[in-house]
Amino acid sequence: MIREPSINNTPKVINGIIGGVGPMAGVKLHEKIIQFTPTNGTDQSHLCVHHISQSQYIPDRTTFLLSNMTLSNPNDTTVIEERKNGIEEKNEINERKQKRKFDELYNITTIESNESVISMEKNNDINNKDDVIISNNESLLINPAYGALKAVKSLINSTNTNHKLLIGVPCNTFHSSKIWNVFENGIHEYIEENKQTTQQVKKLKVHVLHMIKETVQYIYRTLNHRMMMMSFPMDLPVITATTRKMGKGEEQPIDLTVTTATTTTRKMEEQPIQMKTFKIGLLSTQGTRDTKIYHEAFQQMHCNIDTASSFPFKCELVCLPQLLQDKMTNLIYNKQFGIKAKSSPTVDPRVVTDMNDCIEYFIKNHNCEIIILGCTELPLAIPATNSYKGIDGKTIYEHGDIQLIDPVEILAKSYVRESIRHREMENEILQRAVSIESKQ
Repeated sequence: MIREPSINNTPKVINGIIGGVGPMAGVKLHEKIIQFTPTNGTDQSHLCVHHISQSQYIPDRTTFLLSNMTLSNPNDTTVIEERKNGIEEKNEINERKQKRKFDELYNITTIESNESVISMEKNNDINNKDDVIISNNESLLINPAYGALKAVKSLINSTNTNHKLLIGVPCNTFHSSKIWNVFENGIHEYIEENKQTTQQVKKLKVHVLHMIKETVQYIYRTLNHRMMMMSFPMDLPVITATTRKMGKGEEQPIDLTVTTATTTTRKMEEQPIQMKTFKIGLLSTQGTRDTKIYHEAFQQMHCNIDTASSFPFKCELVCLPQLLQDKMTNLIYNKQFGIKAKSSPTVDPRVVTDMNDCIEYFIKNHNCEIIILGCTELPLAIPATNSYKGIDGKTIYEHGDIQLIDPVEILAKSYVRESIRHREMENEILQRAVSIESKQ
């Protein structure tokens, strides 16, 4: 007879992946969580991962975003204006009339030639009707957040009571506020609505990881470390060697004099801090570029800290010009050789060539030292690295190493960090309980 494992032996943290955006990005995230998890060499010491990939329920994020806004110059600081067609006003009216229940509601936006109509379709029995029927009319669009919320419900139902559920979405464009806010609010609404009726949901802790914010924070930490390395180390020992003049044939012992760099460092400290500007290149979908997802994250990071004292530098985000952005869009979406069409076992060589052209633009035209691989499939063509060497793998750039950053890799490390942190907190509580019991 096989016995069920005790609840005390089950994992306390579930790492939930909303996959399918694109499918291989979710697989790579799962793979990297395994890669970065410290273990004792056994299967059982790995983290528990629930990976749900439902691409058919989650429409293309870029298509949804670009169909609802007027595109502007991404390097301009002006705010992208909404189309003056009443979409936001009608959406607010519908939201006030009826809450978006995850099990009952899909928000479908129909965009026609000169007018926009928002209709709310209610599904009374979503468990018996899992398919979302979309007509062949290309004007019919669904907010990708609702398909992702279907996956969240499955994750919540598969997570044991009193556990913590971590949720992440390996898609940069999904983090646009038009999608992300609906997604995050939908999670909170679903939990609140089911707390009274479902004991399992009531005791469940849910933490949503924001891949873009995690990536920007990582970049700031990386650049801060780089700035520290550029400064002269405090009290670094300096060893100077001198020889004594001796008679012919006698040994010449060496006198070693050890001093420190305190004086030099003090002189440097007296000088005013010079604010350095790091240029960060962004390779992404047009949806990510034009909705300024990373621009907003960098701006928020800058506003939340005392830059002059905490981070003596600032970041300037650079995007591709439209001609190269079109090339980037093609290498992602081309139905014959694009990354979404062909990524396993290898990507098409044309993708690698075009992507290198875009990277070279940032390096040669803007002296970018860091480039974000801001579409989760891009690392399938050119992986993240601390020292990019060009298309030939041998190029040495004048202003130092070029770092390519993979947000999926950073998200994976965030899963591991939060899981270990929760595990350590539980162990500390357990040790305190044991200590108290032993004293009684």
